[in-house]
Amino acid sequence: MPVFTPSPSSSNPGKSPLSSSSKSDGSYVIIRHSEKDRSVPDRMEYVQGQSLAVANEDFKGRDDVLKEMDRRLLPPRSETDLIRPSVYNICGPAGIGKTQIALHFFHSRKAKFDVALWVQANSKDSLYVAFRQIATKLGLDTQDLPEDIVSREQVKGWLANPFQYFLSQRGSLMTWLLVFDNADDLESILQFWPFNGQGSVVVTSRDPAAQTKNYFGEIGTTIDCLPENEAVALLKSRLELGSHQHVESEESYLKVVQTLECWPLAIVQVTGTITKRKLTLSDFLEEYKEALQRAGYHETKAVLFRRIYSHLILTSQPSRAGLLDYPQTPSAYSKAMMQLESGSIVTRGRSIKNLPTELLIHPLIQDVVRGQLFKADQNGIVAVFNATVRLLSTIWPFETLPNYGYQEVNKSARRMICDRNLPHIKNLRQIYELLPLDARHLCANTDFLNLLNELGWLYYQRFNPEEAFKCIQVTLAVEKDCIGERHPRIVVAQYGTWNAIAKEINVPQLAMETGKQSLAIRERLFLETGVPDSQIAASYTSMGLTYLMNGRFDKAEELVNQSITIRSQMQNFSRLQLYSPLMYLSLIYLYTGNSEVAADQLLEALHDREVMYGIDDHESMRTGTLLAYLGKVRTIQGYFNDGLKYYQRATKSWKDAGGEHDYSMGRLHYWVAVNYHHLKSLDIAITTLDKAIEIFGRSRYHYYELARALFLKSQVLRESKDETGSIAALESCAELRRQFCGDNLVALEDLSIEHFDEYVALWNR
Repeated sequence: MPVFTPSPSSSNPGKSPLSSSSKSDGSYVIIRHSEKDRSVPDRMEYVQGQSLAVANEDFKGRDDVLKEMDRRLLPPRSETDLIRPSVYNICGPAGIGKTQIALHFFHSRKAKFDVALWVQANSKDSLYVAFRQIATKLGLDTQDLPEDIVSREQVKGWLANPFQYFLSQRGSLMTWLLVFDNADDLESILQFWPFNGQGSVVVTSRDPAAQTKNYFGEIGTTIDCLPENEAVALLKSRLELGSHQHVESEESYLKVVQTLECWPLAIVQVTGTITKRKLTLSDFLEEYKEALQRAGYHETKAVLFRRIYSHLILTSQPSRAGLLDYPQTPSAYSKAMMQLESGSIVTRGRSIKNLPTELLIHPLIQDVVRGQLFKADQNGIVAVFNATVRLLSTIWPFETLPNYGYQEVNKSARRMICDRNLPHIKNLRQIYELLPLDARHLCANTDFLNLLNELGWLYYQRFNPEEAFKCIQVTLAVEKDCIGERHPRIVVAQYGTWNAIAKEINVPQLAMETGKQSLAIRERLFLETGVPDSQIAASYTSMGLTYLMNGRFDKAEELVNQSITIRSQMQNFSRLQLYSPLMYLSLIYLYTGNSEVAADQLLEALHDREVMYGIDDHESMRTGTLLAYLGKVRTIQGYFNDGLKYYQRATKSWKDAGGEHDYSMGRLHYWVAVNYHHLKSLDIAITTLDKAIEIFGRSRYHYYELARALFLKSQVLRESKDETGSIAALESCAELRRQFCGDNLVALEDLSIEHFDEYVALWNR
């Protein structure tokens, strides 16, 4: 099996944005804008969220966790010890008290740090807002380049080298504390992560993967429910705060916390109800029991939890669950759903055109349900796991396995459906890895493998090669756990995803190895049936592109034409199925110097879509892709105005298809800027390059293209007589290039666009 060790290209070995080494010296981009060097304040505190700006005076317990955090995180540390920060992860389900532990540590220990920062990490937008505000409070320079990426990189740069005078690297080295609260989207956090520096980082997350070496390290704790004595103490303190008038027995306190399973958030919430309505604890327990019965929850707890967990997936095929106590018909399913809604267990989200209604459930209830499932017998866990997999398979918009599940794979709605259901598959993957071996054998089935395969493919489409590769590894491991039947179609799909990743990150040799593995299995399957299908046709097309990137143009053309032959023999053949081969033929002709024939192939594919969907449709990203490459062909031919017209149409098509923030749009912005540069529209070129820089700067996997865009910007700024800006952009792109080019260094004054293009996939240049 090939080893996943991506490098910029087969002829240019060295560091890659995917390698662990890039996380040390290359954890931030040096962006210099002016010679002015401002001082960071002697003491600085930043808290994102007004409710978190003060300590919680009612915080109780968790002394063992706080003691360990002190040991791991508190200064002093050597001023010359610029190693990676100390990290402490606090993981656990919603409502268990993660944020309150971190908040108590933050406010009670912040005086021991020069700089204390608290950011809400529940979304990328929130992180960008926080880092912009932190950059301002630190007095860092953030002019000229797009604000979000510059603020992020400047803050990361200061955290890595926390001198009081950052640009000149002088003054005292400052200690810092940074809290990422509610860090559940781990991939987004990595873009803001301070890989270097003499600081301390606290992470709170519902995702147990945060506390692994794949993300933030294995140091930390997983928070469980409070011990009964601490739960009782919390209940008493909250009731006293609410001026609870009744005299209660110790037994009553204990019964309440046991009923609430010692869950901190649940205790805090019910005390509000108790004090507001002036209930005794006995009154509360009786009303709580009656409320459950009114909602129809008189069945056993195990049945209730199974129903809640499975109902998270809104489906029109409930019988696929395969559970005896699960509704078997749409009408019975609808009635059961109304019961759950009447008890506020689940709610329906807003309806969006062409999409099924979304079901929403409070994170606290989700985590309680999951916890109860794991306390149940193994057969119950396996039954619910497999039911969830089967139900997900009825609504997931499969793309790697046509004729399976959801059919409208080319609709723009697919992106939103994937966004909604991606967390379910990620959770299933994590739960599977926690199961004992005999349970994994019972859960390793075709449906689960298909979903994992789709997860890897989706990560590839979202330009996240590292996560896609992890999915490949998990899927191959699950395939080995299967008892009896092997799954060659799953394995071939994984090699296909692997091949696609290698092409995206421009590793020709790895692409060739994985492509050959995939095609060999696919050809064997084709020989068994003799029936032409889209899978074997797509394999030939994909392998053609692999040969193209390896410079084997004749072989590439042969394979793509073979794909066209197979497609034309398929039952219910449609000319829309020629999109990929015509696209790839155009690339072959373009890079062998035959731009006119290349344009003909693209226009033919575009005409096929116009016949079906009309001019400049937005059914998917495909029409926009054809228009973008037509713009590229016309640009190569020297027709820059014509090229711009196609680029403008491509931009509108992609925006309408929901791809406005896609990395392909960053590429399109770069190509548009090239045209404006040729046309000497320098101001527009700079504005367009800034858009490309902002998009590429979101992911370390696109630092090749980020560096290239910065280099072009340096040239445009120089022609605009902005020497200061030009030098700043040139230094930034050179710093990025040093991270991924290994020993292939070039003096600053000798850099050219070719020194960046060589690291970018051929069709993205």
